[in-house]
Amino acid sequence: TPSFYITALNFKFCYLDFDDIMSLAAGLKFNKTIVKLGLANNGLKACVVKFLLESLLDNFCLAELSLAGNFLDNEFAVVLNVY
Repeated sequence: TPSFYITALNFKFCYLDFDDIMSLAAGLKFNKTIVKLGLANNGLKACVVKFLLESLLDNFCLAELSLAGNFLDNEFAVVLNVY
């Protein structure tokens, strides 16, 4: 059992690329303790954010997800509605 848990991550203005998001999504599949995740102002698009949403499906602790300032449009609203 781990002796510590990551409960908050903030990547505001980090301009994460596709590989960064895929690595983050892979890590979030195993870390079920994230309470706050900040991804504001990274220029993210819906086609990339959907990978994060899939990895967060089993995380019942997430209380705050910040996606402000990204390039999320109507396509993202449709993707978000699926989840």
